[in-house]
Amino acid sequence: MKSLTLLSALIASASAAVLQPHKVSYDGHKVFRLSVDAHNIDRINDIVNTLNLQTWKPARKAGSFADIVVSPDQLETFNKATSGLKPVVMHEDLGLSIEKESTFQPYSIDAVKAVNSTWFTAYHAYADHLQFLRDLSAQFPNTSEIVTSGNSLNGNAITGIHFWGSSGKGVKPAVILHGTVHAREWITTLVVEYFAYTLLTSTDATTKGFLDKYDFIFFPVVNPDGFLYTQNTDRLWRKNRQTNSGSSCVGRDINRNWNFQWNVPGGASTNPCAEDFKGAAAGDSVEFKALSAYIQKIKTAQGLKLYIDYHSYSQLFMTPYGYSCSAVAPNNSELQSLAKGAVAAIRAVHGTSFEYGPICSTIYQATGSSVDYVNDVIKADYTFTSELRDTGRYGFVLPANQIVPSGEEAYAGFNVIMAGRLSIAVVLLAVLLGYVYNFYVQRTVYVSGLFRNPEKTEVAPGDYKVIENAINCEDLHHHEPSGLIFAACEDAPLSRLAWFPPLGHFSNPSTERMKGKLQVIDPKTFKTQILALEGFSGPFVTHGIDVIDDPDKPKGEAVYIFAVNHKPNPEYYRENGDVNAPKSHSVVELFHHVIGSETARHVRTIWHPLFVTPNDLVAESPASFFVTNDHYYTEGLMRMVEDLLPMATWTNALHVQLQEPESVDGGDSAGVHASIALENLHNLNGLSHGRAKDDIFANGCASGFLHVGKIRGNANKVIKVTEVVEFGSPIDNPSYFRDPYANSSFDASGVVSCGPTRGIDFFSNKGKEFVLDPIMVWKASPKAGKREEGGATIKHGGNWDVNVIFQDDGHRIRSASTSVLMAIDPKEEGGRRKAWLFVSSYHASNVIAVKIDL
Repeated sequence: MKSLTLLSALIASASAAVLQPHKVSYDGHKVFRLSVDAHNIDRINDIVNTLNLQTWKPARKAGSFADIVVSPDQLETFNKATSGLKPVVMHEDLGLSIEKESTFQPYSIDAVKAVNSTWFTAYHAYADHLQFLRDLSAQFPNTSEIVTSGNSLNGNAITGIHFWGSSGKGVKPAVILHGTVHAREWITTLVVEYFAYTLLTSTDATTKGFLDKYDFIFFPVVNPDGFLYTQNTDRLWRKNRQTNSGSSCVGRDINRNWNFQWNVPGGASTNPCAEDFKGAAAGDSVEFKALSAYIQKIKTAQGLKLYIDYHSYSQLFMTPYGYSCSAVAPNNSELQSLAKGAVAAIRAVHGTSFEYGPICSTIYQATGSSVDYVNDVIKADYTFTSELRDTGRYGFVLPANQIVPSGEEAYAGFNVIMAGRLSIAVVLLAVLLGYVYNFYVQRTVYVSGLFRNPEKTEVAPGDYKVIENAINCEDLHHHEPSGLIFAACEDAPLSRLAWFPPLGHFSNPSTERMKGKLQVIDPKTFKTQILALEGFSGPFVTHGIDVIDDPDKPKGEAVYIFAVNHKPNPEYYRENGDVNAPKSHSVVELFHHVIGSETARHVRTIWHPLFVTPNDLVAESPASFFVTNDHYYTEGLMRMVEDLLPMATWTNALHVQLQEPESVDGGDSAGVHASIALENLHNLNGLSHGRAKDDIFANGCASGFLHVGKIRGNANKVIKVTEVVEFGSPIDNPSYFRDPYANSSFDASGVVSCGPTRGIDFFSNKGKEFVLDPIMVWKASPKAGKREEGGATIKHGGNWDVNVIFQDDGHRIRSASTSVLMAIDPKEEGGRRKAWLFVSSYHASNVIAVKIDL
């Protein structure tokens, strides 16, 4: 009996080993990105093939990227093979990224059995996805049902949800959506479910109109066998789980197996081990047979208005065809028009930029795809495919906090498609207004945050610090040689409300309250020191600052500090003063500080008639600096119009040259020469140094534009703008982060800038003492293979990757004006690349610091 029991146990154990393969570990694996050009494409493909590397994006054409997974034991060989190609690390530890993403949230619904939006805060097990659909349908028993289009090879039902409006089911044209065709593209599962949840629970009249006009049939997981395999065995599995005769390799790419233009030269792979293996014969996958038969049945019975197949990642919205770059769909013009509208709607939600166009020319040749089949064989009215977030920073392992934004923006694009064809009159009107919309309205609405909800980046308790007694610090500057942060702050929380000309606050010009401070923050201790100002009695109302080394001292021993000072104008406020004079007399103060001392000696006050509304500075030497005028009007209604009107390109930056840095006889303007260095920009405010000596960055606050520039000339210097990078909100003072631990595989250098989440609330919030004014911190980094100086003026990020790195809902920091990154030694973080992000505000009692991933 013991022998029989032991034998049974061994058989059971062996069976379990077969049924439950060992889980693939990606611990220590890295994901690299390589820029592909005509000179290196063959080399990159040779490296991939020789080392048998897994690719998330293969090197298909010049101008694209190749995203490659490298295991720890291949890392040294890969680094040698890619020498000179400058690979960029997208995932430092892929296993850790997967672990964070795959922490499934237990699924349950409340006591009244109501499905709610908390479902979309995490990824979930496959069984929970099925239960979610059942629960959602049960919540609407008279207008929805669970459907299946057949079974997979392993007997898993291809499950969807069918719902309709007031006229009943099966009598109106259908809208069919597919998700998770490729098993590892988890974000598509939840986005399709987000659509179903939104359409069923919305009270919006437009949405209800859609339900009354069409039947909706959504399949969140088209590839259940593969999806289960990604959850239990290999997170990065792509294909189905169908075996291949004569090969130990498993799976077909379902989206290369549809029986239309399946065998076109240059198309999908004939190698069973390849991730895009098209199958042994056209349509020989179980999933194709089930799905195509189901779609044909629906088309025959009630018509098929729209078919969309969702994938990730790349941020694309595409139309037929994939099999050929020369073939043109009969309704191509209309498809491109709808796709263009969808992309614009997507971008208006969170600023996410999608490209659009036919599949083949937009991404690559894709034969045997569902979109081509449904377009030409089933003959749906409209067919599209979309690649969701992102463009590669996280790739297939997209963090859960991007589920809701992905759903929101994708649904906005879907809404445009559902709205359908416009009348000829509307189309003509749209053409006439197109330029205005594209260049002004769309961008203004997006930057304003009109449709944006505040978010809060969660950080561990030990990764959040409060730098106390740093009040209303409008500007921060990281002085690299000393490792210290200099700040321009105030002495009282309400000071900005009483007198701050940059916000149009002139209610209390009492100079005894204008006691601005220069402070030094030690990033190691998170403590601040207030410098005693020698030879200076004020008034002092701080704004922008810059700090440069004293050229006569060893670097890091002493510095010059330039600080904007907004003083009341005595010409206006004296008895019987000039009512036509400006209320403020803004100047630049110059101080000298010995690092480690407790004082800053006042060197001189600098003024020139061209100083109208000075904001921020960049100094070249103790006798040369640039300063911005952020408005043409100093106050009143026209100043507000200037903020709101993108065409109001009336601001400038000045170059200021001093005859002598030390104080001279003749007053504040003695020995001061100023000239316009940059002009014709909207709401130009913040300035920052760059990597090279002649690099300079200039922010357009209200526009959200970062102007990348070069300093040119000798005496009367000018700034030549070489690139324009779009941020997704108003942005205040920029700061350049130079990564001290950069190497050939990873360089986190870039520009950091912050601003309000909802710029549209600026005018109502700026005068309030207590208000939650949520903020966003952005980082723009040069794309792999791109030079920072760039070339022609471009938009939508261009040569730069632009990402949000931190958000707050206003509880930790409000009204953010400056952010600075300080890298942490990777040795202190177990080799991981992290940094402290310092964020200050012109209207907050403290500066905060949070630890973030680079």
